[in-house]
Amino acid sequence: MTKKRLLWAIAFLVTLMAVVYQRMTGPTNPQKAVVTLNEQDYKFKFPRSATTDNMLITFLENAPVTQGDTLYFRNHNTHDNFTAIPFREMNDHKLCVDLPPKAALDKIDYYVTINGQSYFAQEPLVLRYKDPVPAVWLILHIVLMFFSMLFAAYGLITAIFDRPAGKKILNYLYLTTLTLIAGGFIL
Repeated sequence: MTKKRLLWAIAFLVTLMAVVYQRMTGPTNPQKAVVTLNEQDYKFKFPRSATTDNMLITFLENAPVTQGDTLYFRNHNTHDNFTAIPFREMNDHKLCVDLPPKAALDKIDYYVTINGQSYFAQEPLVLRYKDPVPAVWLILHIVLMFFSMLFAAYGLITAIFDRPAGKKILNYLYLTTLTLIAGGFIL
């Protein structure tokens, strides 16, 4: 394997690790928890992102709704009292709740009680509202951000392991900047 291919392989692995880390820890990824209902464990995903056009949030499929299952919410970073919204079960056996309508960039703090047990009451989850984005724009954003990270990683690795590489590094700095502006600022 040539040195250039090895550097690209290392940059690709570094980029993939960064993507996986962001996917696992990002602020809009669902918070996971195991909830016991009727002596059976269910894996819940508590959302931390919602679109302004869909106020129905599904927490789990095929979970029984018990009396008192409730979502409590308030506006983010306020000391308002929490407002209760009861869970409901749709005809296709999905455990859901109808969220209050909010504008894009609004946030709410929330916690839930399920089967008499409170989840996230001490440190409520933050749910961010966003406008819906067409899939083509979202895919383009993700691809451009991936290449921005890849070019940045390759430029850094080249600077460390392939001296002198002045002109090469400058070219990758330009590519990183262009893809970052297009994917991160414009899209």
